[in-house]
Amino acid sequence: MSTRNKKILDWIMKPAVMVIVGVVLGVLTAFTNGWNFFEPVMGFVMLSFQVATWWQTRRAKEAVYTDNGDGSWVIGLQVGRPVSEAVKKQFGQLDCLIDVKEVVGDHTLALPEHYEAVARAVYSAVAAGQGKNVHLVLSGPVALSFLIGQCVGLFHFQITVYQFAPSSGSYEPMPRPTRAWLEHR
Repeated sequence: MSTRNKKILDWIMKPAVMVIVGVVLGVLTAFTNGWNFFEPVMGFVMLSFQVATWWQTRRAKEAVYTDNGDGSWVIGLQVGRPVSEAVKKQFGQLDCLIDVKEVVGDHTLALPEHYEAVARAVYSAVAAGQGKNVHLVLSGPVALSFLIGQCVGLFHFQITVYQFAPSSGSYEPMPRPTRAWLEHR
């Protein structure tokens, strides 16, 4: 299905559009006694939507993501410094790259809305890898990393966070926190 056809189908499948089409067809049918004409046409239209939905669901179910064989999902966040090639080299895959320029349209995070947009993009990428071992490579400001941690910490994802270690020239995993670290009284 072409991109144009997909956009048209997505627009038609919006609930507001479906309601408007239903009301218009209902009014036309009531005033023209044209149900004998509209019923078979609507049957074929609904059948085409059912086939399209089935096909889309089947494609999503059978989608194969690049994977290094261990069921992992690798996400790279780059703010300023490019990380994609280094992540691919170290992990053998990069399932999702969040580039600040693509998310906010600038190389820097200047406004609070920028931080929100990037944190939301990272959370969406983590949620897309739900059920897999998520490897999150962070390259950005500490405050952004903290915001991402707050968003992701609300749920129980299997995440390993990596940061660049200049001494080794590669990304090293950070330890996973446990409740024992907190020493609650």
